Amino acid sequence: MTAKSQLELLVKNFQKKRPLRAGSLIITIYGDAIVPRGGNVWLGSLMKLVEPMGISQRLVRTSVYRLVQESWLQTEKVGRCSYYSLTGPGLRRFEQAFQHVYNLDTEEWSGSWCLVYLNQLAPELRQKVREELKWLSFGSMAPGLMEHPRFTRSKLIPMLQEWAPWKTPS
Repeated sequence: MTAKSQLELLVKNFQKKRPLRAGSLIITIYGDAIVPRGGNVWLGSLMKLVEPMGISQRLVRTSVYRLVQESWLQTEKVGRCSYYSLTGPGLRRFEQAFQHVYNLDTEEWSGSWCLVYLNQLAPELRQKVREELKWLSFGSMAPGLMEHPRFTRSKLIPMLQEWAPWKTPS
């Protein structure tokens, strides 16, 4: 069996296990392969890269558009070509997810919780902050309350300031 046929078999088996989420795959590709090599990629190259995984050009365009709207990616036009790179917040989110998945350090829990109250936020902002906290593995204790057993206030406050235009208490 050739290397190419082995790779094709691996991709087919991967696709059967669960439906591919194009946006997640694109962010993974950026964090794992594109950022270490300069961070920018032409949209056409990205399309060609994910095509063997069964992701159409249309789905790539839609996913990239959504990732720009969600502040994961930013675009730079050079002539008629669009180049995309991770935003600062997008890179930070990728790194946090990477740490969450691959970090083998299991420090002893201090017994304290990081709590975030969302009730005083406008509904649109509340939803945005809730989604960001879910990415960080915060759980929902009640409709307006999220918690995490290991996150600290010192790590959370800069993120909250980035997500929302309010002043957090010192």
